[in-house]
Amino acid sequence: MPLTGIAHNQKGGAVVVVDNVTYWIDGLLSWEDRYAGNPVRVWGEVIVRNDNPVFLDTGSVISQGIPVESEKSLRAHQQRFWIINARYELLRP
Repeated sequence: MPLTGIAHNQKGGAVVVVDNVTYWIDGLLSWEDRYAGNPVRVWGEVIVRNDNPVFLDTGSVISQGIPVESEKSLRAHQQRFWIINARYELLRP
């Protein structure tokens, strides 16, 4: 079943946002201009990876990523949805 959402470029690569859920497109660093900000339909296998760059904010370490306040929040924010073997098409409104 395809996912339909809005294509966006983020620092870590191309994503599609569907009902406030972000799906990363495996192997796609950025959308072409004609896709970015527009509705797309994406097919592929959705998998979960715990690879989001988060770190426990101790106040003394300067790090790249998303600072979180607790171990529980660290585990919760590590999870990302990825679409592998993605095929996609631009939808016209």
